[in-house]
Amino acid sequence: MTKVSILIVEDEVIIAQSNQQLIINLGYNVIGIESTGEGAIRKVGENKPDLVLMDIKLKGSLNGIQVAKEIKQLYDIPVIFLTAYSPEEVFEHVSDIQSFGFVSKLIDVHELSSAIEIAFSKKQIEI
Repeated sequence: MTKVSILIVEDEVIIAQSNQQLIINLGYNVIGIESTGEGAIRKVGENKPDLVLMDIKLKGSLNGIQVAKEIKQLYDIPVIFLTAYSPEEVFEHVSDIQSFGFVSKLIDVHELSSAIEIAFSKKQIEI
C-alpha cells in the first residue's frame, strides 16, 4: 500500500523542516518542501501529491491563497492552510476555494493529524 504523499509549501526553513518531521512521524510521505508559489505549482504538477500543507505568506510573487486557487483549479488537490493568523481572518479570503482546513503555524501533532484526516474525509465526500 502506498503512503499518502504531502507537499509542504513554507518559506521558513525551520518551520518547514519541523513540519516535515511531524508528517513523517504521523506515517505520511513528504514529497518535498517548496518556498515559493511558483515552485509549489510546478511540484504539484510533477508529483500530484495527495495533499498540500500551504503557508499563506510565501517568497515570490504569489501568496499561498493564490497558489491554492491555482492548485484547486488545475489539479483538484486538497490544501490545508498553515497560518499565523486566526482562521477567521483567513476564511474571508479563502472561502471561494473550499479549503480543507487551517492549522496554526505552531503545529500541534494532534491538530495536524486531525486536519489531514478531515481533509481526506472531505475529499472523499466530494468525489
